[in-house]
Amino acid sequence: PSQKFTVSGGSLFSGEAFFSASLDVFSGTSSRFRDNIPLHFGTSRNFDLVYDSTSSNFEINYQDTPAISINSSLEVGIGTTNPENRLHISTSTTDTSSQLMVQNGSSGDAAIKFNISGQSNVIGIDNSDGNKFKISGFSALGTYDRLTIDTSGNVGIGTPSPSYKLSINGSAGIESSEQYLYFHSSASVGSNARAKIR
Repeated sequence: PSQKFTVSGGSLFSGEAFFSASLDVFSGTSSRFRDNIPLHFGTSRNFDLVYDSTSSNFEINYQDTPAISINSSLEVGIGTTNPENRLHISTSTTDTSSQLMVQNGSSGDAAIKFNISGQSNVIGIDNSDGNKFKISGFSALGTYDRLTIDTSGNVGIGTPSPSYKLSINGSAGIESSEQYLYFHSSASVGSNARAKIR
């Protein structure tokens, strides 16, 4: 062997194993997934780490099924071995359940930030303001809130405290060749049931 520690074939470590240098795991010229050499974890060997020489992906597998894949472009796939973005989540279910959850288990906000060249926008739930759903034009919710939806379903544009189904603080315009604003009531109240402003 050319290294201090060389193993050819299967290996089992019971207890702790410490390596002060790198540990190389490779499978020569293998071309099939199962020919690659995994590092198994768990008493039932359900979890393993493996380099797939066919796709050049580094994978975390559960019972030989890829759970997380990282390709050579550093794109991460959850539920897919062919991620197309920095984070690609894929499922094959037929129900209406969500694929991603952002949760705060304490008193902070549950939010996602989007940023380009220092300009940030945040979308999420503002815990300190009655758990309202907001889109903010700042790096945190509660500052420069552009849109707010409270727990009653009221929508506010330019206001964090909408009192009606739609509350607008500021100028509102209709840009169209046919500019109409309709008011409609499901109840018949004579001629006041419907109105149109042009």
